[in-house]
Amino acid sequence: MKSLKMSTLVSAYQNDRLKRTCNATCYNANGKTCHCICAGHNHGVGLDQAELNTAKISKQGAQKYLDDNPTLTKIILTPRQLKLFAQQE
Repeated sequence: MKSLKMSTLVSAYQNDRLKRTCNATCYNANGKTCHCICAGHNHGVGLDQAELNTAKISKQGAQKYLDDNPTLTKIILTPRQLKLFAQQE
């Protein structure tokens, strides 16, 4: 049996309460509808592609998401994603 790696790629918070994430439920999905923070970019593509997709989002992109969603107070990228951002800058 193949083991699945589970990784949360992006988390959005409202006053320290987790509100939205992009995780294995999204990037391993079989269905057509995405309800997570990635807006469908990572839906059903698998972990490796989802990590690449998420790495393409800049810190400015995360800030824009916060600006467009005023009820959210912060977005956290996993340490692995932050490392990918650093490699692209």
